[in-house]
Amino acid sequence: MKKLIGCILILAVAASSLSLFAEEPQIAFRIFDDYVQEKQERAQRDKIGGGIAGIVTGAVLLGGGAAVWFFGDQAYPAMFDGAALNPGLKIGLTAGLGIGGGLSMIGGIDRLAKPTKDLRLQYASVYQEEDPAVQEALAAATLMGMSNKARTQRVVSAITRLSVATLTVAITIGANIASSGSYSWNSNISDALLSQVWMISGAIGSIFSKSQDELLYDKYLNTKDIFYSSGKSKKDKE
Repeated sequence: MKKLIGCILILAVAASSLSLFAEEPQIAFRIFDDYVQEKQERAQRDKIGGGIAGIVTGAVLLGGGAAVWFFGDQAYPAMFDGAALNPGLKIGLTAGLGIGGGLSMIGGIDRLAKPTKDLRLQYASVYQEEDPAVQEALAAATLMGMSNKARTQRVVSAITRLSVATLTVAITIGANIASSGSYSWNSNISDALLSQVWMISGAIGSIFSKSQDELLYDKYLNTKDIFYSSGKSKKDKE
């Protein structure tokens, strides 16, 4: 009788554990897996697009080099008021375009030939975990790590851009002061700032715009909160 009661209790605990597990889906892992699949597909597209672009660019540069070598003597005078093409310039342009075109083509072919990196191997610790609960925890930790790394990179990028802009203005002021009165200390500061407008706007964008990895982790946290809050409200109603 005691054994029977013990077996019943064990089955009851197991059943409750299974039901509890069934109510807790792998939210982090699903979001993480979708991200990896999307990134894998994008890497394949980028590989093909980048490889083709390198080959096409290389072909254009090689064609330009060939055009300079074979037709430069005739085309140059027509373009520059009858001036003859300098032999040194001809050789330099042909060599530069030829080397650049050859390197571009080799790079494009090499990119197409290399296999696309399997991201599942990069995140093998997540994908190879057989315990769903542990796998969910690993996926959540990976999402958090990606988010923290992306946030750090974003902040460092903003600081670097602002530092470059500040240094440019500081050098301008220093040059004005060193001019021994030829310029006032604030001369050309507006021009210096204008030259750094892209740096400053990029820094502002880095500060206020979250990266994809940060948004992905936010999505996980929001989804988890909504899921558990909706589940708690259902239990309260029951």
